[in-house]
Amino acid sequence: MSGEPTVGGWSGVEKRVVLAAFLCLVLIAGWTNYSLPLYLAELTARGIPLSHAAAGTSVLFVAGALGSLPVGRALARVEPRMMVLAGGLVGGLSVAGIGQVHAEVPALLCYAGMGLAFIALGTLPLTTAVVRVTTPRSRPGALALSTIGISAGGVLAAPVLSWLSGRWGAGPAAVLCGVVLFVVVTATALWLMPRAPVLVGPEAASASPGRATHYLRRRSFWLLGAAFAVYLTAQIGSLTHIVRLGNEHGLPVAGVLVPTVTAAAVLARFATTAALKVIPLWRWTWLVFVAQAVALSVLAATTGVLGALSGAVLLGFAVGCTPLLMPLTQIDAFGSIDFPRISAGLGIFAALGQAVGPVLLAVVHDADAGYGTAYLLAAALSLFGAVLAGLTGQLVRSRNAAQS
Repeated sequence: MSGEPTVGGWSGVEKRVVLAAFLCLVLIAGWTNYSLPLYLAELTARGIPLSHAAAGTSVLFVAGALGSLPVGRALARVEPRMMVLAGGLVGGLSVAGIGQVHAEVPALLCYAGMGLAFIALGTLPLTTAVVRVTTPRSRPGALALSTIGISAGGVLAAPVLSWLSGRWGAGPAAVLCGVVLFVVVTATALWLMPRAPVLVGPEAASASPGRATHYLRRRSFWLLGAAFAVYLTAQIGSLTHIVRLGNEHGLPVAGVLVPTVTAAAVLARFATTAALKVIPLWRWTWLVFVAQAVALSVLAATTGVLGALSGAVLLGFAVGCTPLLMPLTQIDAFGSIDFPRISAGLGIFAALGQAVGPVLLAVVHDADAGYGTAYLLAAALSLFGAVLAGLTGQLVRSRNAAQS
């Protein structure tokens, strides 16, 4: 990296990797996570029961959880762009396939493929690449800009799929988007990503990965994992059902609730970058968790347009902060040397929480409790996550103080 030109404090390789991560995350997030409400509505319209269709969303996150550890181990030996290329192929096939299925088993296979693709193409290898080519000083900004792609996927990619589905039908639209995903990801990885990014700066001098069991013995590992597990249970569950929530209340804005969430999520990334300059990381994390609880409480209680839009904006704020807070809290707690392997371990907690959320809210809803009770339960889970995140922050600060 020393031979790379530096402009405005960022080297050329940093800029290329951030751009590559942004472009790939726009497509994989937009046509997997942010299109889940569209897939849910389409599958139920084809006669698949709500709870069974929602189980497909859970399969997506379970597949991601099961794939995270192998991907994390592989990233210690394989350059990130090779994982990105493999994820682009699997993701393209899965997105193309979800629009063709009319039965539960093929749908579940497509969901599983999307889950594996999101791990192999999405956050783990791309975030690892960003972490490896950035210095501790440039890393927060680089992570913020690259992970904006996750939120931007809901604004830029998901509406394209929705519009094409309305114009051509879900089948042809999904095939086109699957092909575009594969082609763009392949070209981006080969053109923009370096062959083998490595750690730079003072961290590179001591870059010898430790044993995974070392981190498993830390209470902060289990607390942080549990915090994001319950937090994401609430977040993904409520996000998956938000369109049906609006439809059940007969809201004319039901169709724009997801775009409202995603637009707010994009703005939240910039707010987080600015806030972390003046607010400690763990305090900001706690505030975001609490903000999500407030958002879900508003959505649970409201039956009007203003309340629904307000809740969606606040939920989008939490959604947008999440992809930045997860790696930053992990790096603050454990360092960046062994980032892929620890991130994969913590990713299992997150993915399991994401898998439980859609089914949990569907079960509560179908038990005649309605979405009001379901979203209040999600709000309570968010508050519990805030407590766990606060405890993790205390442990990390105490450890840092003892080592200084």
